[in-house]
Amino acid sequence: MRDVARAIWWSSALALALGVTSHAAAQASGPVIVIGVRGPQGSSVRRALVRDLERNGVTVVADSEVDAARDRLGVGRSLDDEQAVALAREVGAVAIVEGRVRRQRRRWSATLRVRNGFDGQVLGQEAWGGRTARALRGVGRTGHQRLAGYLAQGRAPGRAYTQNPTPTGEVPWWERRDATAAPMDDERPGDRDDRDDRGDDSPSTPVERSDRYAAFRVSLGGGTLYRGMSTRVRVYASQRGLNPAVPEVETIDEGRSYASDGIGHGELGARLEVYPGAFDDGQAFPYLGAVLAFSHSVGVQSTGVDRATGEDVPIGTEQLELLVAARFRYRFSDPRGEPELHLDVGWGMFQFNLALEQLQRVELATIIPPMQHGYVHVGAGLSYMVAPPYLTLGAEVVGRIGTNLGADTRNVWGTTTAPSNGFGLGVEAQVDIAEGFFVGAQLQYFMFSTDFSGQVGCAVQSECDNVFMNPWEDRRLWEVWPVVPPQGGNPPDLEAVEGGPLTPVMDNYVRLHLEVGWAFY
Repeated sequence: MRDVARAIWWSSALALALGVTSHAAAQASGPVIVIGVRGPQGSSVRRALVRDLERNGVTVVADSEVDAARDRLGVGRSLDDEQAVALAREVGAVAIVEGRVRRQRRRWSATLRVRNGFDGQVLGQEAWGGRTARALRGVGRTGHQRLAGYLAQGRAPGRAYTQNPTPTGEVPWWERRDATAAPMDDERPGDRDDRDDRGDDSPSTPVERSDRYAAFRVSLGGGTLYRGMSTRVRVYASQRGLNPAVPEVETIDEGRSYASDGIGHGELGARLEVYPGAFDDGQAFPYLGAVLAFSHSVGVQSTGVDRATGEDVPIGTEQLELLVAARFRYRFSDPRGEPELHLDVGWGMFQFNLALEQLQRVELATIIPPMQHGYVHVGAGLSYMVAPPYLTLGAEVVGRIGTNLGADTRNVWGTTTAPSNGFGLGVEAQVDIAEGFFVGAQLQYFMFSTDFSGQVGCAVQSECDNVFMNPWEDRRLWEVWPVVPPQGGNPPDLEAVEGGPLTPVMDNYVRLHLEVGWAFY
């Protein structure tokens, strides 16, 4: 029994020693070059492999040293066998690791292969894969373990000829080799490209369709726009049919408002996005582009009450919006549908116009001004494909910094009013129904804040030039705001306004749109 136990102990010790010896033998005998991991996520896979190799004692030749050697040899990114040997000889490497990442339908795969530094031949390859890109992180955990046996077989190439034995400089026939390296097991012949060795796409190399940014997007849509505005204003009592003892002093406060019927008036719109750097095959700089958006009311009309007859007065109404902006976008990962950020800066215009001729006829207590805003548009948004490859959700926040306010707006409620500021929020859903074609829905809220100031202007300017007007009786002006009462029989100072809107006017809008569009990748 004791002999059996002793035999078992010696057998275990021998197995352990052989395992240690085998592990030691599996180490690379010299430096290793890690070059092209092509395709989406290629850079990340390469970095993870290099970290794992170095963590396990393998010396990886620095990128700068490899690039310098390439420059001296005049070789490109993809290497045939002879070029691989020359590069390995130049930096003293025993093996070269290269690879490929692919995304096909809902599966990710990464293939890494090891080439012998001595002759450029493939020693072996390993593959990692899964349903998501996270599966490729396994390279950073088991890359060395699975490639160590192949790396251990690598040998440094012999000394190069100092002089070509043929006088013409032609490579001798006995040294000629096939100039094309064998494709990986998951590649078809002719499927190789010239991606950057560290996984970044060369501008001249086509980007896989599943990873491309949209170069062009156009959509047409329609829906509703609801408007809600209310404020309180201070006016002369004498202009409301009252007979105050001192008309230049007596004032009253009243409300002014506008509210759309139902869910708002109809609206049609279009949107165009163009990114010049995304049209070429390599998409050299797909991040910067331009956005053009336009919308216009359909079938909207406002109604007032004629202050002379008491009958309804239809007021022609028109709403339009225009945006021209530069857009910067950035996707946080290669595949289309990953989180994408965009930043916009541009100029916009929004108008809610009321026909002035009809507006002059309505009851004074119901007059509101047409709104005509010009502004600098600053926006930021984020989108993400939550249900690949169909459903994408997005959100956006915008700020509007006023640059100008229309003359009609200022004439009706205050000629010295400064431009309006505002902001907006939006969410959208997009469903891809075919390659490039999509349908979507947008819900937006936006508002403008206008702090009216100064006296009103003339309803008909030619009737007011160089003519004195009694502010609490004259009808040639829009509804005159109360002013500081005159003293000592002097005429009133129309610019010394102490009435009109009591607080900044908040003008709120809610838009709901459905759209159909096409994107070119």
